[in-house]
Amino acid sequence: MATPARRTAEARTAFTASLNSVGSNLSADLESRAKNIHENAKNLSRQEAELAKNTKALAKDNEQMEKVIERTKRDLEGMGDLQGGAEGIERDLAMLESLLGDVEGMEEYDDEDTEGKDRGSRQRGDREGHDRHSASRGDGTA
Repeated sequence: MATPARRTAEARTAFTASLNSVGSNLSADLESRAKNIHENAKNLSRQEAELAKNTKALAKDNEQMEKVIERTKRDLEGMGDLQGGAEGIERDLAMLESLLGDVEGMEEYDDEDTEGKDRGSRQRGDREGHDRHSASRGDGTA
């Protein structure tokens, strides 16, 4: 039979082994969690650095786009001025065409009027009307 001291020693050994077993299981679980936390912290730090880098790049791109937008706005305003200038030139050309048409119409009217007088002068034998008509055309024919 076992003595009480021996039973106490065996109980103590069993209890210590049980505690070591539970401690090992808890320790392994806690170590795994701690390792996972540290890995995640490293990944978060890396992602944070990458995010900061990408944010800077986006800010730079944004500044460049703003410059392009401002330049495009200025160019479009210039096109508006150009369009206004072109419209002014178009109005001037229309006015010149109209004026030229009026002048050509007046020349045709003068030519018709002069030809009518020439026919009448020739019929009467008046050579003077024909000479005036030739001189007005500037062709030097008599």
